[in-house]
Amino acid sequence: MVSIRLFKFYTMIQANELRIGNYLHDPKTGSWLKVIQIDIDGNISTYVMDRTKFPLPDGWSTSPIPLTPEILENCGFEKLPHYFSVERFHITKQDNSDYWWTAFNKNNAHINKIKYLHQLQNLYFALTGQELTINL
Repeated sequence: MVSIRLFKFYTMIQANELRIGNYLHDPKTGSWLKVIQIDIDGNISTYVMDRTKFPLPDGWSTSPIPLTPEILENCGFEKLPHYFSVERFHITKQDNSDYWWTAFNKNNAHINKIKYLHQLQNLYFALTGQELTINL
């Protein structure tokens, strides 16, 4: 039998911004963390994805993962001349902006401003009904 140790922590991200399966990271070690439980009090439990880094050292914390072209490609998005695309979902970034702009079809019928991986995961699920595949 495999046991998983749950870690409860306080973070600058509100529990209502997260879903089970969202990815965060520990800025101290760079470890990717996966949300595996959110309790009624808003406590969030995570799983350390790279088990060679388990357990994390004292002082670890959680932060959202900023979107980058590399992360988008790891999520299956194809890099095109002016945007990234997967299926009917498109994402682009204007110069000097902290935010990425998303659209659900070529006509930009659904536009959202996002900055972090967990936001992309949540938006992708809301629009497609499927989980975003992320290749670590």
